[in-house]
Amino acid sequence: PFRSLEFAYARTTTIAGIVDPLNTRTFFESYLGRVDTKENSIPGDSHTSVDWTWHLPHFRDRLVFYGELESDDDPIPLQGMTRAVVRPGIYVVRLPFLNNWDFHAEWTSSESPGRSPQTAHGRLNYWNSSYHDGYTNNGNLAGNTVGREGKTIQAWTRYWISPHQTLEFTAKNSEVDTDFIPGGGRWQDYRATHEATLHSGVYFRSFLQFEHIGHFPLLFSGARNNATASLEIGFATGSRH
Repeated sequence: PFRSLEFAYARTTTIAGIVDPLNTRTFFESYLGRVDTKENSIPGDSHTSVDWTWHLPHFRDRLVFYGELESDDDPIPLQGMTRAVVRPGIYVVRLPFLNNWDFHAEWTSSESPGRSPQTAHGRLNYWNSSYHDGYTNNGNLAGNTVGREGKTIQAWTRYWISPHQTLEFTAKNSEVDTDFIPGGGRWQDYRATHEATLHSGVYFRSFLQFEHIGHFPLLFSGARNNATASLEIGFATGSRH
């Protein structure tokens, strides 16, 4: 109904095994988010998410708001906003007076201030008491990289030297709650990235990153700094047009 708005809804479930037998009743209860009266819970491990992209009217070629909500068990994330993982963002397609520059900013939080005492200490989002590997892929988190009970704020700007060459600068601050990790944690990442593709199809990608770990007593007794540099040279099939 609104040409400027895109909206999506998704639901995933993990079920079966020795915990929740797979049958017609448990399948539909898990998929639809209905509580099993016998177990007093939704069968399996279910997650719901909504995401949106809104091109601001009259600024469609300049300003975009986007975001995502992810909820554990709730059929609609909006019904439990204080328990959900939230990730709003803004995209400025072209900066004022700097038409070759764009800008992104995002904030992500899985702190879930509305969690109950039973779901504290990291026992809510990206966690399940029965399906320990349910929201992972080969041990890697399948959700947002902020992880459990943490938050990040990041911003990056890209300079379009040409349609085939860009220079990008990124800054990111990450934190993890003391409720989940003893002593909590806080660190910052700063990164510069350059990408270029030649007419022949040969491309170059390089970045330089500096990380400052200011506070993470579980891992380090004090602050830590580290730097990383990378250079990638490759060939893309077909010539650049």
